[in-house]
Amino acid sequence: SVGITVPLAKLETTPRSVAGRGLFATENIQVGDIAMSIPDDAVLHEYNMAARFPDLAKKLWKDSSKLKFQDQEQEHDGSRRRRWWHRLLKRHRQSQAFEFTESSDLWQATLTCFSLACMENDDHPFKYWISQWQRSDPMQSLFEKGATWRDVEDVLSCVEELSEMLPDVSKIKLRAAVEMRLGRLEELKTIFDLEDKDSSNKVSKMFGLLTSRAIGLGDGVLGVLPMFDMLNHSNDPNLALSFDGERFSLWAVRDIAEGEELFVSYKDTKSEGLEWDEDDAIWMLVQWGIPLPKPRNIETTTTKDKKEVAYSS
Repeated sequence: SVGITVPLAKLETTPRSVAGRGLFATENIQVGDIAMSIPDDAVLHEYNMAARFPDLAKKLWKDSSKLKFQDQEQEHDGSRRRRWWHRLLKRHRQSQAFEFTESSDLWQATLTCFSLACMENDDHPFKYWISQWQRSDPMQSLFEKGATWRDVEDVLSCVEELSEMLPDVSKIKLRAAVEMRLGRLEELKTIFDLEDKDSSNKVSKMFGLLTSRAIGLGDGVLGVLPMFDMLNHSNDPNLALSFDGERFSLWAVRDIAEGEELFVSYKDTKSEGLEWDEDDAIWMLVQWGIPLPKPRNIETTTTKDKKEVAYSS
C-alpha cells in the first residue's frame, strides 16, 4: 500500500523464524527507532472501508442498528467472558436471542464483509494483501469446513488437537472456547444475513482469517494493520505500536541487533504481573493459534481480576 515505509526491516521465510516466516532487522536498531510506519488510510478498519463501500456500510449499519444487546449498557470487561464460560461449562442455555454474541462483537462480521468486498473488487488496493492471508491450525480448519458448535464430533476433534498443542489447559474450557467462536460466527451470519453459498465456505474462512489478524487501534476501533500482521508474537516483544493521528509506527522498545527477528505482543502489555494465565493461554490458542505453555516456575492464575484485551476474541 502507498505510504508504508519499512526502513529497518524485511520479510523472510526462514527456519530462523519461530513461525517459519517473520520480519527481521536489516541493520542495528536503537531503542526508540521506528522500524516501520503505516498511514491510517492503508489500514483495514470500518471507517476506511465505509468510505470505499458506502452501500455495503449502510446495509451493515441497518442490520446492526435494529438489534438490542444486553451488554450495551454494561461495562466491557472480563466479566463478559466469565458469563459465557459459566453458561457453557454448565451446559445451560438461556432463552435469549443471541447466546454467543454481544454488541462489541459486531465488528467481526462487518470487517469480514468489507474484506470479502475488497476481494471481489479487482481494482481495490487491498485485494492482493488480503489474498495473502493464511492460517493453518485446528480452529481455522473448523471454519473452513463450515462446522458449527453443534457438530460435536468436529468440536471434540478440534479440542483434542488443540490440547496436544497446549496440554497445560483444561479440555473443558478449550471446548467452551471453541464453541463460543463457532457459535458467534453462526449468530453473526444470522444478524447480517450472510451465507456460505458453496463448499468453499468463503465467509467462514474469511471470518477466521480476519479475526486472527485484527487488533485494537484505540478509541474502540479495531482493524488489520499491514505489516503488523506479519510480525510474530512474543511475551518479550522488541517492538511497540503507537499512533500520532495520521500514522501508525512500530518502534523499538530496546536495542535490536541486525538480523534479529522483530516481535510484538498480541497480549495486553499493560497487565500487571508475570503469572501464566490459563484463560489467556486458551484464548491465544483459539484466537491466533499460538500455544503459550505454562512455565514450570510460574503459578497459574485466572482472568478474574484482569481486564480483557481490547482485541481479544
